[in-house]
Amino acid sequence: MKLCGIYKIENKINGKVYIGQSVNIKHRIAEHKCNATNLKYKDVYDLFVYRAIRKYGLVNFSFSVIEQCPKELLNEREQYWISYYKSNEKDHGYNVSDGGISKYIKSMTSKSNISEKKRRVKEIKDLLINSDMSIQDIANRFGMTDASITNINRGHSFFCIDETYPLRDTRKKTFYYCPNCGTKLSCKYSKLCKKCDAERQQKTRSRFVDVATLKEDLDNYGVTELSKKYGVSVGTVCKWVKKYNLQFKGWNQTRRLKYEQVQHTSNQQNY
Repeated sequence: MKLCGIYKIENKINGKVYIGQSVNIKHRIAEHKCNATNLKYKDVYDLFVYRAIRKYGLVNFSFSVIEQCPKELLNEREQYWISYYKSNEKDHGYNVSDGGISKYIKSMTSKSNISEKKRRVKEIKDLLINSDMSIQDIANRFGMTDASITNINRGHSFFCIDETYPLRDTRKKTFYYCPNCGTKLSCKYSKLCKKCDAERQQKTRSRFVDVATLKEDLDNYGVTELSKKYGVSVGTVCKWVKKYNLQFKGWNQTRRLKYEQVQHTSNQQNY
């Protein structure tokens, strides 16, 4: 059965209310719950009550019927309950008018208001495309929220098929540079530019030429120490050993010293 009358949406946290009228209250409340979080309904997405629902969460709002009445009395009773709860005042509620078919609603639907709205939106889009003014400054200039300007920028509000969205790319651009020459790198994972990396590889190839020295070092040092000595990676040392058919005989000097100390201590205890 359809309920015709006045309903109330109340914020459980701060006590603010929204008063509405409908010939089918159950259906209208379901619409409110859907519209509050769905960008598909761009015309009503930024209503005060919907912004509050997104901020506090739907679970923190109650929906109730406060009066059933005939259709002919809806405007009168809505005005009465808005006045009763003072829900058209910022500190008490989310209604933007006195209720019924108010002067506010008439002015919002007038042709002059629609044309003024289009002009403002066009000016906002021009500023987003052709100026360096920040989103916050544009919002302050037109008395709007940052979210409203962002929705226009992304095409969520006042979408036009002839425009490319976003109108302004607001993503932060981060660049990475070669530490040697300062050239811009192709991606953040590159440590050097192509030129500097080629020079580094050439130096690595020409750094070692004496096989006899390497063989002698392999008898006395471990792989990690050899990589530090020649200024190359451990993998490069392994490649050299494999290339010249050599064998690892040495070991880490720190470990060797610890081993010798242990051996020396144990020998003293035996005596």
